[in-house]
Amino acid sequence: MKVETIIKNLIKFKLNNLAYILLSFISLFLGKFSKFKLLDDDLWLQQQNKTFFCDYSPNYRLKGDDFDSFSKDIFFHGYKPKKGDVCIDIGAGLGIDTRLMSQMVGNGGKVFSIEATKRTFKALEVCVEYNQLKNVTTSYCAISNTNGPVKISEDIGHHTENKIIFDDTKNFSVVDGFTIDQYIDMHNIKSIDYMKINIEGAEKLVIEAFKRIKAVKNIAISSHDFLGLRTKDGSYFTKDLVINFLKNHNFEYYMRNTGVDYKDGWIYGVNKELIDNRN
Repeated sequence: MKVETIIKNLIKFKLNNLAYILLSFISLFLGKFSKFKLLDDDLWLQQQNKTFFCDYSPNYRLKGDDFDSFSKDIFFHGYKPKKGDVCIDIGAGLGIDTRLMSQMVGNGGKVFSIEATKRTFKALEVCVEYNQLKNVTTSYCAISNTNGPVKISEDIGHHTENKIIFDDTKNFSVVDGFTIDQYIDMHNIKSIDYMKINIEGAEKLVIEAFKRIKAVKNIAISSHDFLGLRTKDGSYFTKDLVINFLKNHNFEYYMRNTGVDYKDGWIYGVNKELIDNRN
């Protein structure tokens, strides 16, 4: 019987403590000891060393250091936030990158963390609370090309499957939507040292109404052409739009050539007018 099935059965019969012990034992056997706890909304809190993670399911294979190295390799390949920086994390997901940004910018910095999916946002809030990320402001909303309600698909399997939709063909929830300019004004943000955008194809909507781009020094945007190629869904093709947007606003940009499609989809930009602020 699979571990996942055993855990589900233990939880079903309210043998939570036994499930926690089993998960911790397996994680230790696999090389990294974790403590586990089931929270509301069937979210799992996991502690490894002094770091807390929150996810849809218990990740007994988790090696937190590898997780962090993976994030740093992708999200901070172009620019690594410094002490005192202001960062915006659009599409924060479970909060892994927000946590790293929070550590990098320190007490004198600020991180604005945005997530549009209700359950994932709750996991993000858990991450912020348990890791005591006091310099983080979380926002449950979508960043789009207009101010108004936005439909977000709700996938019960994995948070990365959730995105803005325009029909009723999937399970969805409705969330407040804002342009990034409106969000910046709402939070009185004057200058942005680093912005990360990872929103499953909706980056093309963000840049349609992004006039405050001049306030951004460094940016990393995931284009999702790789998903378009995988799924044959043309709505994911955003690379050329993002590159043209950056060019038109006097940004230097580059992409990687690792041979890994999702890594090579990231576009890293530096504002030429603020180029002296680069590493």
